[in-house]
Amino acid sequence: MRKVIYAATPFRMKDLKERICDFIQERGHFPLHPFNALPMSRYRYSNFTREEIMRVCYGLVELSDELWIFGLGSGSFDEWLKAKDIEIPRKSFVKVFDPKWEEYSQKVKYKSRYPGLLKEILTP
Repeated sequence: MRKVIYAATPFRMKDLKERICDFIQERGHFPLHPFNALPMSRYRYSNFTREEIMRVCYGLVELSDELWIFGLGSGSFDEWLKAKDIEIPRKSFVKVFDPKWEEYSQKVKYKSRYPGLLKEILTP
């Protein structure tokens, strides 16, 4: 049976959206990518607050069977934590898809705001 997979992807990786969806579909699942559900042309921070956008993303996470994370960013971290809180299985493909994962894993703001989460996401 096909699963609905939520693709947690930071905005800076928007150009990889189709590749990520193909990756999920090639594994026999249905991709639910927030950039498809919330097109950038309509849902920008100039029109909506981050909190409003994340509320919708959390709702999409709740509709999913699993969450797969593809890149490091505060939104992706928050979505991972939401999936963890509601006990949805999670998988990380950060090292495969995020060309800047090493740089972003060293950012102090992520280490302080999400202690221990980087290790959880980056450890196979």
